[in-house]
Amino acid sequence: MPLPHWLRECVQIMDEDQQQPEEGSNILNFSGKPTDQQANDGGRSALYLVYQAAELVGNMQEEACQREMRAQNLCRNAVERLQHAERRIQVAESATFCC
Repeated sequence: MPLPHWLRECVQIMDEDQQQPEEGSNILNFSGKPTDQQANDGGRSALYLVYQAAELVGNMQEEACQREMRAQNLCRNAVERLQHAERRIQVAESATFCC
């Protein structure tokens, strides 16, 4: 698997003329800290992705709350209409039996 570009910049595989590690070991020589620009770019990119994800989750939660409120209003209106219809039926039935 190839290394990502950001990791490739930070890692130097030992050259032939450098001290060789024991045979069979997979040792990489890290060149040290990345430059400030590399660290800031990577950090900015990661932070930007985190903010995007947080905004997306926040939007989804807000939309879910709005849908839930609409569903509750629809249910409440449906119950009120049913109660009103039942009252009308009772009035109509009582008027029919009276006369």
